Amino acid sequence: MKKNVSIFFLLFVGISGVFAQNSLGFNYQSVIRNAQGEVLSNQQIGLQISIVYDNLQGDIVYRERFTIETNQFGLVNLMVGSGNTQQGVFSEIDWGEGDFFIKIELDENGGSNY
Repeated sequence: MKKNVSIFFLLFVGISGVFAQNSLGFNYQSVIRNAQGEVLSNQQIGLQISIVYDNLQGDIVYRERFTIETNQFGLVNLMVGSGNTQQGVFSEIDWGEGDFFIKIELDENGGSNY
């Protein structure tokens, strides 16, 4: 009986983990600096985030944009998958298909000149 309870518990935990996967996005945090390495604090910036398949020069499967303000330390927190979608559908990315890379582009003036 104890063995059956242990097997059931392990099976339950494994299945719970599958359902706990969030296809809505993932957290991204970064300190934003300009080309000279200076922290951009309390400043509105534009970010373009792309998910690229296979290699750094591979096909873009998803792209989105954010206009966000940094805090006093130049820090931004956002959820990739929740921005202004430019290309693709985040929830349709098949993460098990292969290697994916994240490409981050910045407009330090808050626009879309990446």
